[in-house]
Amino acid sequence: MENSNRNPLILGHRGSPKSQIENTLESFQLAIEEGADGVELDVHLTRDGKLVVFHDDTYLQQGFIKNMDACDLPDFIPHLEEVLDLLGSKTVDIELKANPDSFGDFDEVYAHNLCQKLVEILEKPSDCSTLVTSFSIRTIDAFRSQLDKKAIRTGLLITPIDQGAVTGSQIGAELMEKIKRSGHSWILPHRALLTKDLVERSNEIGLDLGVWTVNDLDEARIFIGLNVAAIITDVPKFVVGLL
Repeated sequence: MENSNRNPLILGHRGSPKSQIENTLESFQLAIEEGADGVELDVHLTRDGKLVVFHDDTYLQQGFIKNMDACDLPDFIPHLEEVLDLLGSKTVDIELKANPDSFGDFDEVYAHNLCQKLVEILEKPSDCSTLVTSFSIRTIDAFRSQLDKKAIRTGLLITPIDQGAVTGSQIGAELMEKIKRSGHSWILPHRALLTKDLVERSNEIGLDLGVWTVNDLDEARIFIGLNVAAIITDVPKFVVGLL
């Protein structure tokens, strides 16, 4: 993530969604205009093998995106390549949307194909500084195992539900060591999990720490004071203004 000397990096969560439709080119463009170092976005693989930028697994009542062709989706949903072209040398945090469903079932074929397509795109020359993340350790491990381009960082997103806790004290050293051993360099806890101790422990292990989704400016000031590596926010203009 060397394209900015600012610490922390400020990443627009799906762009600047308070002012534009999230995960659209307009939203990403506005986040950059507001001073963000880059953006966070979500990708799905369509039936015809395209990576599209959208948060939910389904589009309206039309079914799962993975069972639809890209041409079946509206024009405001961009392809990943379009976003990378727009961002230029900015930072992009790409969340892989391949997680176990509510029954705990995991579509390994889909996850493999999603990772393979993203590797294919990211192995091409690009000015973007790239971080790839997932809530699924299986998915992010699968992506890392296919990747030759070592400059691309990878990391695990963590929610309070994952840990059954509301503080970072229950994100143990064992999990962080596992993340590090698997070749990942980032850990990205929900803001409710962030503590000074968690930041210190991640630094000791050698993991960069990004926190999401931070929209309260008083909270953002605290996290800046803790020297986190990145803040993901819906209001990049205002968080940038704190630096």
